[in-house]
This record gives sequence, C-alpha cells and structure tokens, in this order.
Amino acid sequence: MSVVKPRCLMKGFTVRVQHWEDCLPPDSYGWLRRYSVLIHPEAMEILGVTPRQPVRVQSLEREYVGVVWPCKEIGVLRICLLADDTPSDEIVSIIPIWNPLHAQRISMTIVSPQTIRINDSLKDYIQMYLTNAYIQPGIAIPMSYYGQCLEIVPDVPLDLALKDMSLEDGELESEHVIFVTTDCTVSLSTVHTTPSSDDLLFEIASIGGMHIAKKTIMDFVLTPFLSEGSCCSVLLWGLPGSGKTFLLSALARTLKGSGFYCQSMDEFNEKYALIPPKSVVILDWPSVDKEHKGFSKLVQLLDDHPCAAVVLSVREAEDLDLGVRVRFPVEVEVDVPMEQERVEILRFLTSSPDEDIEELAKRTHGFTAGDLKSLVVASRYTEGHSEAEKLENARKRVRPTGIRQFILEAVIWPQKHRDAFERFGIDPPSGILLYGPPGCSKTLVARALASESKMNFLAVKGPELFSKWVGESEKAIRDLFSRARQVAPTIVFFDEIDAVGSSRGSEKSSGVSDRVLAQLLTELDGLEKQSGRLDRAIYVGLPCPRTRRAIIEMRTKRMTLAEEDIVEKLVSKTEGYSGAELVAVCRQAALLAMRENIDATEVRWNHFEETLTTIVPRTDRQMLQVYERFKRGVV
Repeated sequence: MSVVKPRCLMKGFTVRVQHWEDCLPPDSYGWLRRYSVLIHPEAMEILGVTPRQPVRVQSLEREYVGVVWPCKEIGVLRICLLADDTPSDEIVSIIPIWNPLHAQRISMTIVSPQTIRINDSLKDYIQMYLTNAYIQPGIAIPMSYYGQCLEIVPDVPLDLALKDMSLEDGELESEHVIFVTTDCTVSLSTVHTTPSSDDLLFEIASIGGMHIAKKTIMDFVLTPFLSEGSCCSVLLWGLPGSGKTFLLSALARTLKGSGFYCQSMDEFNEKYALIPPKSVVILDWPSVDKEHKGFSKLVQLLDDHPCAAVVLSVREAEDLDLGVRVRFPVEVEVDVPMEQERVEILRFLTSSPDEDIEELAKRTHGFTAGDLKSLVVASRYTEGHSEAEKLENARKRVRPTGIRQFILEAVIWPQKHRDAFERFGIDPPSGILLYGPPGCSKTLVARALASESKMNFLAVKGPELFSKWVGESEKAIRDLFSRARQVAPTIVFFDEIDAVGSSRGSEKSSGVSDRVLAQLLTELDGLEKQSGRLDRAIYVGLPCPRTRRAIIEMRTKRMTLAEEDIVEKLVSKTEGYSGAELVAVCRQAALLAMRENIDATEVRWNHFEETLTTIVPRTDRQMLQVYERFKRGVV
C-alpha cells in the first residue's frame, strides 16, 4: 500500500538502486552519505520536501532520522534506504521533520569494547563525520574509525534539558532532533564496555532457526574468541533468504569493535588495509567474482593476515575455487528451516496462537526465513476474518525461494503416519515409476499428488536435462536434487524420463546419455543399494469404462446435453481412447455445435458421432502389449 500525504507522510515500498552514489552531491560524506533516503522528485514535490530535508524513517525493524535526496531512477512511490540492508518491497514510512533544533555545543560519549584514546585526529574525524547531520540525544550512531567499530551517543544538551524539565518528568522529549552545523563544537568522552560471554552468546542463540549454523558459529568462533583461544575460519553458504546475512549481522553486533564486517567484495577491497589484527573478519558476499581484486585479497587474508578468523558467506560453495575452500576448516550449509525451526521463526514474527503457528509451519515446506517474513508482511494486507486466515491466504501467494521456477503409501502416509513406519522399523518408499501410453494422465496424477500432500513439486522433462556443454547435463541433475533436498519434503517429477533412461552401453546410447543416467542413479540412492532405485512401478493404462465415464462426466459437466444417454453412448464407443483423447472428443463436439449455430444452447449426439470419426484412438496395440509384459516382469 503506497500513499503520499502532503507535509505529513509518505508510505511506499523499498527498492535497491545500483549506482546510488550518482544521486548524491559530491560533497556528501560521513553521516550525510550513510543516512540518505532516495525518493523520486515528483514524490518529493507532493510530500512538500526539498533536498537535505530531515525525515524520520520508520520500517518494520527500526526507526532513525535521515535526509532526502531526489532520484529519477526509482518509481514515484519507491524508496531507497542507504543506511539499511532492508530488502526490496518492504513497506517504510517517511515523515518530514520541520523544526529541527540547533545547539552550539554537543557532548558525545564514545562506546567501544576496546580502549580508545581521544586525540585531535579522532575529534576532527567525528566533527567532520557529523557535519550537517541530524541527531537524536541518546540514540547511538554507529561508525568505523581505522577498522574499529564505534558507537557515538549524543548526550542531552544543557539548554534543551533545562527547557524540557518539569516536576513530573526530567527526561528529554524523544522527538527532539538536533542539527549539527559547521560551527557546532563537539566534546568527547569514552565508555569502555566489556560484555560478558553469556550476553554475547545469548544474542546468537536467541535467533530463530539455523540451529546447525548457530552452533557452528558459537563453537568455532565466538566461544574460542571470548576465551582467548584459537578461532577457526568458517564458510557459510545457502539459498538467498535463508538467514545468512541476519546471522552475520548478529555476529558483528555481538563482537562490536572486535569484528570487521564487509557486505560486498568492493567494500572488502577498499577497507582491506584497515583490518585490525586479532579481529574476526566477517564477509557477506551475495555474489562472487573470481576476477575481482577482493578475491585475491581474500586468499592473502587467509594466508598472511594476523586476524583471528574469517567468516565468509556465499550463495553456493562451488562459487569458490577448491584452493580457497580448503583454507576454511569448517563449512556449514544454512539449510531451509525445518518444521520446528519455522515454528521458532514464526513465533518471532507474529503473535498468533501456538496452534495456528504450528499448523502454518506444517504447510510452509521449503520456505526460507526471508520467505516467512514476506508471508507475515503480506498477511497484513490480505483479506481475512482472523490472523490465521490472513496468513493462510498470504501463504498461497508467496512462493518458496527454492521453488521459484507417489501415490498414497509413498507420499501421503510418510507425512501423516510417520509413527507407523517407525513402529515397524521400515523406510517409506522413496521412488515411484509411473509408466503407460501417452495421454493417460501420468503428469496429472503427479501434480494432484503434490497438491494433496501439500509438498513442494519440482517438475522437469527428460530432454531438458541435456546440454551441448560438457558436464552441464550432469550438473543440471545434481542441482535439481540439491534444490529438492534444500526444500524437502519434495516430489521430484521426471516427465518423459525415457529420454534419459536408455540402456547403459547400448548402441542407441551416447556418452552423454550414459553419464546423465549414471548421475541420475547416483542421486537416486547414492552408491549403496543396487537392487532397485524405484520402489514401485505403477502402470497407468488406458481408462476402463468406469474411468471413461468419470472423465466424460467431468468434461461435460458445464455442457447442456440434448439426450440423457449421451454419456453412456460415449463410454461404449470410446474403447481404447486415452484420457487426453476423451477430453479432445468433448471439446471438439462443443466446437461443432458452435459452428453449426453460434447461439446453440446444447450439444447433440450427432456432434459427438461426427467427432468420433475424426478423433480416433492412436495408442499402438503392440505398445500396450509391451507395457503389459513389463507389468508382469517380462521384458
């Protein structure tokens, strides 16, 4: 929901701007550069603000003061926040500030976990950093000084404190915003903070989901670092939205001045010389360019720099060369959250009752933490009588990140009656082969199965797996099964698998098809059991009279038939027709009635008779005999 109310409020969706530096004036530096808010010039005109106008930014997670700048590269009702890592399409509010206060002198407290000396260089840097800034007393401003992460907290100016003091309340009003002019004098003091190890570990442990990743960070990085032991470098990887950035941000906040946090290869390349010794270097790289200078500096950092450890986050572990990966003793995949982890995340995001949260968690297989957050946000703008209904309606509109692109015993029972399989000590069937002539609804059965089981569905046609590039066909199969495991439980449906499943080493097979088949068999069961990769083989043959009657009744349900016995006549006349051919017969008969009279209200038997002369069964009898022999185990 986007809205602009002149001189009061602008509410819109966030967007990322690739070259945002071009929208800022050349003299923007420090606070003014970090806390800029980009909006379209037309939106600024409607809102009634001018460039450098102070505004209050309110998002779902935080609130701060910034300044607006015009940017024609974004939509009229879009907002770009430079101070935040807010993802796209988040709703934020922009509220103009009309009467900022001016102070001649401001006292600030530097909060740092490390001992820091106040000298003229630091004073000049902070004075320059805050020039033309809009600050709030008591609200910390994060900044970096020679690789050290600091927080400077403005104290209450004496003249403002006296102004706001009363008998009932001696605190400064929280709405005051102070403009730091070039003539304002800044005085500094320091506070050295030493948080306890329990406090540091609590922030990481309190994050919902990501149990394995959190335990890895605490066991190999945080706990050894706090006990002055030897830390271990860690490589994190996983789907977008799985929580990697959130986890690294929490780690950076936990370590404060002892952590060096970079969110791109460009930033890492620029700040490499500022990395302090014995610090934990935290790198969040959404994309990896092996030709980038920052990539070579990563190797240099791992080999030669006296930092305590490196925590690197990438989308795919394969994005790194093997020579770089071996420098990380620990690798951990940030998996798509399991059901219990989704419950924890949803409890953090919504105040719904536990029973509603648990039910929603069961129906959100494959949803990452980012997907769940998007679902909760979308539910606020979705119709429904209760919060549970709104969440369910929003779930139908939000697609899991891992999906953007069989039969009762094998699929439904393992989900609904898991205890029965455990009681008998057996594994549920994991593979089913649906075989039969074309047009007999094998694909439709698989899709209905996915819908009935509420599981994710990955469909691929056999020929789509082949590529002209060496190794790409096998990689396509590996990626498919990897994605299926990430968003499990999942139905992986191979349509037209006969294009892949040729006999190995036969004259009709090629080297590519042999390699693709070998990769497929490896993914189906690893390298262990060889007796049969597919537990069940189910023959989906031509429809019997009862099935033909059901198909015809379904396809003619919205038609008006002239005679009552048309359905029975069709059933008797369509022996050997496949399901697809029956659908075509019903459709063609209706078209004939329309051609005869566009205002016709019913379909007569003669229309079906004429259709049966043009649409005939095309399933080869010899093919049916082959399927029957296969069903009996005779090949």
